[in-house]
Amino acid sequence: IPERPEIMLATAEDLLKRKDISAWAVGCGMGLDETANQILNNVLTQNQDVPLLLDADALTLLARSNSETREAAQKRSNLVLTPHPAEAARLLGTSTQAVQQDRMSAVQTISATFQVVTVLKGHRTLVAAPDGTVYTNPSGNAGLATAGSGDVLSGIIGSLLAQGIAPFQAACAGVWLHGAAADVIKHSSGVEAGMLAGEIAPAARWLRNRLMTDKTKN
Repeated sequence: IPERPEIMLATAEDLLKRKDISAWAVGCGMGLDETANQILNNVLTQNQDVPLLLDADALTLLARSNSETREAAQKRSNLVLTPHPAEAARLLGTSTQAVQQDRMSAVQTISATFQVVTVLKGHRTLVAAPDGTVYTNPSGNAGLATAGSGDVLSGIIGSLLAQGIAPFQAACAGVWLHGAAADVIKHSSGVEAGMLAGEIAPAARWLRNRLMTDKTKN
């Protein structure tokens, strides 16, 4: 892409053949057809030592999957799921309303069922470990309820996984940084309305670099 030369494009088939992938983030815009389903099965069963994050369409496919695919997910010790309430409801076989009525139970049940780290997005996003430990995120605001915001969150958590940070810590840190970046945008503009997903990553980059600078000074 001439305007964004840092964006590197490759097919899923080509990526799955590579041995130098340090983390996977799968699902955003992948679709729900048979090809997408095969990609999900392949990424779950191959390179099992590599951390994997599933979001968006990958979560819908997982919810619809057979027992073999679910068992493949359960066998991974480094898997992170990042559902919004409707996707969580599909994974649990219940309604979105039921998930929202007891978010704590929902996120813990998903993590226990699949033996994964689960990020249940929404107001005060929850992060659950398979053992039932839950982190409640304090950062963020209503401006995050914008198209593409969840994709940015997946990218942030995926980048932390790629740096070798353990799944639960990567999810907690990514959720906080994503929300804190939205707070930076809100405080700089004075409003939440009209926030764009494309603004979040630059704000997160600025914030993380500032935190690293402050840590160095101290």
